[in-house]
Amino acid sequence: MSPLFGHPLPAFTLQDDQGTTVTANDFKGHWTVLYAYPKDSTPGCTTEACDFRDNLARVQALGAQVYGISRDSMKSHHTFIAKQSLPFRLLSDPECALLKPLAPLGKRSCTARRWKASSAAPSSSIPRVSFATSGPRST
Repeated sequence: MSPLFGHPLPAFTLQDDQGTTVTANDFKGHWTVLYAYPKDSTPGCTTEACDFRDNLARVQALGAQVYGISRDSMKSHHTFIAKQSLPFRLLSDPECALLKPLAPLGKRSCTARRWKASSAAPSSSIPRVSFATSGPRST
């Protein structure tokens, strides 16, 4: 379980694929699904991204917004979005500013395995965080 369970999101400032600065304050007032993944365009991560793409209408019908987050560069995110027709925003977190506090990875690097965290409630606290892997774990 994430150490952030029931606590507000930590302060962070990241850039999304559109070059927009995103902070924890941007999540206030919105249900948000944060899905984190190790690397753009890898088979498992592409499967996850396409699953969110294909089910985005269902998530939005529940009043939630979706953000993907990884350590990848903006250039990598742009290529991934274009190739997979991803309709949601991807955050670049090269220093693991948000990935580290969210991820239950212990001593592993912040991209050591595939995980999904959901959701940040409209108050920006995390009432429930579930972690699931799809496909084999990276080491």
